[in-house]
Amino acid sequence: MLAHLLLLVAPAQVTDPVLAAMMRAERRVEVAQDETNALEDSPAAARVGQALFYNSSISSNGKVSCATCHEPSLGFTTREPLARGVGLTERNAPTLLDVSRRRWFGWGGRNDSLWSQAIVPLLAPQEMGSSAEQLRRALQAQPELGRAWTKVHGESAVSDDVLLAQAGKSLAAYQRRLVTGRSAFDDYARALRDKDAAAQAQYPPLAAQGALLFFGRAGCRSCHVGPEFTDEEFHDLGLPPVRGRKPDEGRREGLRLLAADRFRADSAFSDAPRGLRAQELAFLAATDDDWGRFKTPSLRNVTRTAPYMHTGQFGTLQEVLRFYSTLEGAAPRGHHGETVLKPLHLTEDELKALEAFLQTLEGSLPPDELLRPPVW
Repeated sequence: MLAHLLLLVAPAQVTDPVLAAMMRAERRVEVAQDETNALEDSPAAARVGQALFYNSSISSNGKVSCATCHEPSLGFTTREPLARGVGLTERNAPTLLDVSRRRWFGWGGRNDSLWSQAIVPLLAPQEMGSSAEQLRRALQAQPELGRAWTKVHGESAVSDDVLLAQAGKSLAAYQRRLVTGRSAFDDYARALRDKDAAAQAQYPPLAAQGALLFFGRAGCRSCHVGPEFTDEEFHDLGLPPVRGRKPDEGRREGLRLLAADRFRADSAFSDAPRGLRAQELAFLAATDDDWGRFKTPSLRNVTRTAPYMHTGQFGTLQEVLRFYSTLEGAAPRGHHGETVLKPLHLTEDELKALEAFLQTLEGSLPPDELLRPPVW
């Protein structure tokens, strides 16, 4: 039995499956390769992508860059409930920290690669409202960027879609580098595995109690599972609707957009149009069951990325936890809703313990030189 390994926690609260789940949640695996983007590990491409990311001249009004909605100082997101670019968008801006570890992109999973997702905000009218022609003008007007682009991609006198795919792949190469380091929880999970009592004692007792709740009775790992604390799937939580906003189809709309995406993994712009990621697309189809389902976000670095949920309904982690505790204000989910979602009826002490645990999922940020425009 492993129960004796958890210090300062009542042994009766611990079961072997809970401890096993905690140890499996230590992040030890490197970021997987995306075969659809041959440039993802190119330092030169990443440098071009970094320059594009912070470049407001690409937007239709010359004032908006990717960093407008994904601010490095705010965990590569924004404190606005709904992201605001050229105009007001319909959804919250998800964090870009560790984004290369995700499988689907966008709250509804409308993209199957990081590079194809990077093209979406460039063209979206309410985000950057840009175009291939706007991008060409920026490359011509900025000599350093233009020269760096040419070294990576060649001349920009190509079709619009080729140019956009090249921009997306460079942006993805940069975003792939936005990785965070080990967290206090990772060290704790390793200490459990190694039966290192001294290292276990370094973990905050309140967080240890929260971890037991998270992996045990509260059932949070039903969706927030594994080292990334996400099942990479889509769920209808019956979140309180946002007054004045139209209903959001979520995954159902995402699948329709993915089916029509000219930059998806099996497209002519992919570097592996017959690869494994491309083959998966043949099994996807939008159904009514997907209506109102949204992607499970990773909980890593969650303390940096408020507000929460797909429209920023909750401003703090306390509000999120209280919602799961009571489901107060939840919209009717109908027969397509999540049947496993029940009020947790947590005590105040349990809410504090869960929040303390979530705080220990924070890892070190990417290097400072990645948090600003590159110096040519």
